Amino acid sequence: MSSSSAAVAAAANAFETAADAGDAIAAADALRAITQAARTPGAARDAVPALASRLARIAAEGPEGSNEGSEGWDSQGYLPGYLPDLLRALRNACAGDRDATDATCLGVAPVPNALRRLIPVLAAEAERQSTEAGRTGPECDDASNASNGSATNPNPAATALVVATQLAANAHAAGSDAASSRLWSELWPRAASYVAQSRRGFVANGAHPPLCMMAHDRVRRIIGSNGAKGSDASTSWGGWSAPEPPTNVGSVCGFEAGRTVWIPLLEASCDPAMAPWPGAGGGEWLHRFVARACVFSGEFAPQLCRSLAPRAEETAANRDNRLRAKILTAGGPDGSDEDEDDARRRRRAAAFGDAALGDDEDHSESFSSAQATLLHLIREEVSSAPAIDPDASPDAGHESHLVLCEGTLSYLLDATSRAAGAVEAVASAKLVEESAEANATAARCVLEECLGIWRVVTEREVKPRIVQTPGDVVSAACAMGLPRLLLALVAAMPPPRGAGQTSKASGPAAAPRLNPEHVTPAALADGHPPFPRARPWPGYRVDCVAPLANAMFARPLVCNQVAKLGGVAIVLAATRGEDGDDYLREWALWGVRNLCAGSDVARGEIERMQPQAAADSQQLAAMGLNVEVDPGTGRVRVGSVRREKAAGGDGGGDGGGPTAGAGSVPGGLLLGPEGARTPAGRAAVAALMAGLDVSREAGDGEDDDDAFEAPPNWKVADLS
Repeated sequence: MSSSSAAVAAAANAFETAADAGDAIAAADALRAITQAARTPGAARDAVPALASRLARIAAEGPEGSNEGSEGWDSQGYLPGYLPDLLRALRNACAGDRDATDATCLGVAPVPNALRRLIPVLAAEAERQSTEAGRTGPECDDASNASNGSATNPNPAATALVVATQLAANAHAAGSDAASSRLWSELWPRAASYVAQSRRGFVANGAHPPLCMMAHDRVRRIIGSNGAKGSDASTSWGGWSAPEPPTNVGSVCGFEAGRTVWIPLLEASCDPAMAPWPGAGGGEWLHRFVARACVFSGEFAPQLCRSLAPRAEETAANRDNRLRAKILTAGGPDGSDEDEDDARRRRRAAAFGDAALGDDEDHSESFSSAQATLLHLIREEVSSAPAIDPDASPDAGHESHLVLCEGTLSYLLDATSRAAGAVEAVASAKLVEESAEANATAARCVLEECLGIWRVVTEREVKPRIVQTPGDVVSAACAMGLPRLLLALVAAMPPPRGAGQTSKASGPAAAPRLNPEHVTPAALADGHPPFPRARPWPGYRVDCVAPLANAMFARPLVCNQVAKLGGVAIVLAATRGEDGDDYLREWALWGVRNLCAGSDVARGEIERMQPQAAADSQQLAAMGLNVEVDPGTGRVRVGSVRREKAAGGDGGGDGGGPTAGAGSVPGGLLLGPEGARTPAGRAAVAALMAGLDVSREAGDGEDDDDAFEAPPNWKVADLS
């Protein structure tokens, strides 16, 4: 036996003697010696059984029937003063030592069961002690050293709670699959919820990161075991075998975990009152968990996000009951219900809570601010993610380039559509309840974060060899309907009115208004709830156009998809810009460039939009104006009929000017029955109204300033 092992054994014996004698000070001194020795890996392994046994005895000293650690359990009479030191010794002994961890979790006195009973009691005791000391908020604790992890707290229960959570995280990370499964099943999510819901600054800063660390390790084990079970997953220790959870994803982010663990953590992470405590909400480990669970091979984002919705579990149960009732009310095996009367169908539906005839509001998912926070974290991780999955095997195919899995892409498309529909439903309602308004506010935040995710996804650099392959995340999203969704969001709003002075001008100088029927394909209004008809926030139209423009870059299939959906007119209309949507014109021009480079269909449609002839040339000629369209460039030239006759003789015709062409643009180029429509037409009318005399011949064809007579309604300044 080495000298260090002998010292640890002596300290363990001294601790047992002092603990049995009730000498808390001597016991704490012995535990500090073990804790110091445990800094060397494996040095304190022999002391683990005695420490675990003592912790189990402390947890068992509560009254009968308190296995769940009821808050009514009076902890003042049984929690020893050396408990924080005991937890520290076990925490250090389990750090990176698999044998010590397995002995701790799977031995005769398993620590997971003791932690399950102790953590709720410690949380209640920490709250009680803080209340008695007059500290009522997160700012009550000293946060001066919170950033470097050396913050202290005079509350021993709070200290013990933090160390107990760190012990659980170390044991889960270092143990075998059997040990980690045992620990996970004992603590998650019931015991973990007491830690997650704490808003005490010291507890949140020290205990929230270990919770996220434990969840991160659990996700790592689940992803690593997909397709190949761990060799020690069925290993037994002391009669214990690791249970196989009913659903791997549900155990980490099921409905109960979402409601009791993840919502409190996400709310604490963005609470301004918790700003002095960088670990509140999980700190860096929350970001690591999101990156591992939701990015690349992580498939946890859909269920985790659904679990954060209000009444998520109830809504899912109602939808299942409704589906079950519909199946039962469908009649016989052949699907015919002709022999079943309406009363019988209603009774059968009533057996399942009248789900088949119930209100749709009971079956539609709502939104929460926690969902928006999670989506914001996903957006940040996608933005900073490398080009390829760092955990992928060397022989991985193109799929390792997918920064978001197909399940997550599908959920984001659905969430974007549902959030947009919820925003418009409240905006168009005459009477809005407070709950509906709160849901609409959360839905607006979710919609903004979803569009932000699509933007950073489409902005990622994709190697040419990956574009339009199974490894191209943008092509995968477009195949699921991303272009249609973005075009429908833009088409639901009125066409842009122009930016700057163009939008403020009136009269002939004002930009003509676009006809919504010409720039909004009717097919885009089907297949989804009504989308917002007004901007939910400044820059909303840019958030829709930018990812669409990026998605079309070097992807001909996407460009053709946009053209077939009628998106050419929508993108061209956006080039006008609009106040409140900064850089909309630039993003639209980028989209036009990519669209024309990748689609012959789009180029042909744009070429057919060029002016070909003046549809109202007879009316213009009657006013003395001759309008011609250059077939090569599409430019419009306006001149005087008499002047052109003088320059070119009789003109070779009847003097009426060119006739309307068969291929003219619908609605007229310059003038129609209701007046001027286009800028050229408005300019011509403005010139006539200003007093332009088109009947006067200019002798030599050049302007004669001396012969010019100002119209009576003009104000002429004397500059002499």
